[in-house]
Amino acid sequence: MTNQNKSEDQELQSTPEEAIVIKQVQWAWVYSSMPWIGILFVLLLISNYLMPLLDEFTALFIALVIMIPRYISWRRTQFTLTDEILFFQRGGLTGSQIFEIPISRLRSVRTRYGFFGRSLNYKAVDIMLDDNAIASMTYISVGSDLDEKIRAKIPASGETTGTSEDNVDSPHNRPE
Repeated sequence: MTNQNKSEDQELQSTPEEAIVIKQVQWAWVYSSMPWIGILFVLLLISNYLMPLLDEFTALFIALVIMIPRYISWRRTQFTLTDEILFFQRGGLTGSQIFEIPISRLRSVRTRYGFFGRSLNYKAVDIMLDDNAIASMTYISVGSDLDEKIRAKIPASGETTGTSEDNVDSPHNRPE
């Protein structure tokens, strides 16, 4: 897997016309923030009714500290599939990293829905590489057929793939 750092405004420099570009679902940044916002809400309720732990201004500040980086990361994340390479662009506060994964290194594809995935219209697509490393593309729209398109490009020796619908509630099957 090749790793390149890019500045925040750059994207893949030369995306071929036949490339498939997939972004995360619109509310992925909110979904990934919800556990922390939930904890913050409970602490705020405790502060208002039992003992002072947190005031509203501090709670708002903490919520912004949680959500703004996730929003920026979401805006900079995308997956691009070409005939030869899967580009995995992962966003961050200081820019994006692009991982180039040659299709020849892919061995299998697995689709996970997690606990709320089906109801909130997202899934995770995990790809296993030839060195048994797993790359997880999270918060992909359920309507996207990215997993099927990757599966179709995998060399014939790695076609033992499938959808993981067992243990949907398992913590290991939940996207980040």
